[in-house]
Amino acid sequence: MQKRVYEMIDQMHGETLCILAYSVTMAGLKNDNSSSVVDCSEDPPSFSIAPLKLSDLPKKRKPWSADHLPVDILLLTVEDCEFLACYCYLRDSFKSYEKSIGDVYFGKMGEEGYESLKVALVRCLKGSSDPGGSQTSAKNAITLLRPKATFLVGFCYSPSPEKAQLGDVVISSKLTTDCHQTPVGRYVGNLVRSAADGWEAPLENPEAGDVKVHCGGEILSCSDLTGAEQQCQLHPGAIAVELAGKGLFAAAHDTKMEWLVIKGVCDFVHGSGSSNKSWKTFACVMAASVASNMLSDSCVFEDWPHYSGMWTFT
Repeated sequence: MQKRVYEMIDQMHGETLCILAYSVTMAGLKNDNSSSVVDCSEDPPSFSIAPLKLSDLPKKRKPWSADHLPVDILLLTVEDCEFLACYCYLRDSFKSYEKSIGDVYFGKMGEEGYESLKVALVRCLKGSSDPGGSQTSAKNAITLLRPKATFLVGFCYSPSPEKAQLGDVVISSKLTTDCHQTPVGRYVGNLVRSAADGWEAPLENPEAGDVKVHCGGEILSCSDLTGAEQQCQLHPGAIAVELAGKGLFAAAHDTKMEWLVIKGVCDFVHGSGSSNKSWKTFACVMAASVASNMLSDSCVFEDWPHYSGMWTFT
């Protein structure tokens, strides 16, 4: 039977070949590797840092001031767990409000004792192209905050355990949508290759889990998980699927901004988004930790230009 399947595959071409090859791979993984795959119904390892809750965030805002600008890095998130994970790594943070983008959390990242990067953390609404979604929020925030680069940080889904395991972090080398396939910018691309250098997963017990960082993987950006499995079949080289990057790509393309997607795996695509909250939190903390590691040395970004173009707020 297996021989017959491969004979059929050899006779097919184009997209059908990709779909059959993906199906055979998935079937093999389910039959042969299921015992070695971490199940999202299991609890993830414990952190070495204390996860935050929304109630831990500051209530008071500082008045908006041009003294806060420009920032070096803009961090974009969508879900609360993504936002809170990034907030954990901000030092000397405070909240301010601007009517075109809402609340912005300012802070510093980088090794203590050295010059720090000025970072802004912004939360977007779900939906990449919806009003207030990642596309609109990113455009408005980039124009106002004038960062050198924009990072989208949070959780994603793996096409299969063979591509990436639960908790692994995937850093984009290119982002693929249903219409475009675009590599990251030159400056960010050079930085991605060393993203995991010196990084240690923030685990209470380092032996409790083996978290890998996939530097320079292809990430699929889909509107929802319903069509994600088919997109994985059409793009067998992709190692992650996320649901907000399409808007970031559109905004970065329009503003000619350096951008990067950093996501932790919280579930598998075939799991239909049924992962428990613990794995989403774990994936986000791992991704935010890697982002913090990439931003630990401010001298890397000294010669990167701030955004200086113009854009009409939407």
